[in-house]
Amino acid sequence: MKCFNCNSELEKEKTWTVQLETAEGPHRVKLCEPCGKQFTDMRKWVAKNSDQDMNEMFRRIYDKASDMVTLQTQAGFIVTLADYMYKSGLVADQEINMVAFLTEVMIECEYV
Repeated sequence: MKCFNCNSELEKEKTWTVQLETAEGPHRVKLCEPCGKQFTDMRKWVAKNSDQDMNEMFRRIYDKASDMVTLQTQAGFIVTLADYMYKSGLVADQEINMVAFLTEVMIECEYV
């Protein structure tokens, strides 16, 4: 079995499982230990910064996108960001929305 994020081989005892709620329904994905730790660190970062204005956070992330995301995946990144900015005006929990956005970016984008 391979890591959903980086496609490396998974070691059975060092596998992380993340459940994603998508439009098609729930999906469980398996992550290798480094990707799982990145996910945990990302959730901690969002929780630590959840008292900030989420629109400003989206804007700061957008401004840094060209330095973080490869040119080939920037268009998808921007569409995903716009979608989650829109959802930000509708959701009850901004922290969960931001974690969902960053999770999708971790899975779909390639980094510089």
